[in-house]
Amino acid sequence: GTWAGAAHIMQDAINGCPPGGSVLVSNGIYTPCARILVTNGIRVTGVNGPSVTGVNGQGIRRGWWVDHSNAWISGFTITNAYANFINQFGAGVYLIGGTVSNCVIAGCRGSRGAGFYIATDGWVLDSVVEANRASSEGGGGYCLNSGSVVRTIVRGNFSGSLGGGIYFSAGGSIRDSTIAGNT
Repeated sequence: GTWAGAAHIMQDAINGCPPGGSVLVSNGIYTPCARILVTNGIRVTGVNGPSVTGVNGQGIRRGWWVDHSNAWISGFTITNAYANFINQFGAGVYLIGGTVSNCVIAGCRGSRGAGFYIATDGWVLDSVVEANRASSEGGGGYCLNSGSVVRTIVRGNFSGSLGGGIYFSAGGSIRDSTIAGNT
């Protein structure tokens, strides 16, 4: 396709993308009316990276909900997302499988896993997770049953309970990452 023929709403492009396909997102700050939902094995990429492509939750909604082991989100700044209702975790990104790569997750608020919440088998790679605030565990992130954080900087996050940087409930791993300045 061409930019001229492109979808104007990111969720429409994602919904119309076949498994194994890609959605390329141009520069801009996107403020969707609901969290962005990815439930199939596709790649969603901010083509020019997180410095010019972002998703803003406007302080009232989650950024992304990713529910597929082959889903891949890359090249976004995810900011100002909110998920602080009872049993509402993962303000910036909620992962049930899938990968977040080359993203900045910053300034999100939630009860657990304000930046990211990995329910099972998700990955956060080559990203920056900073300045997120959780009222309970996992200011930067929360891994419930499993999950991997690789080559990621987790800094300046806050938790009202445990795991200012990342909280691991029953499993998960961190490799080649910097975890610093979290409270």
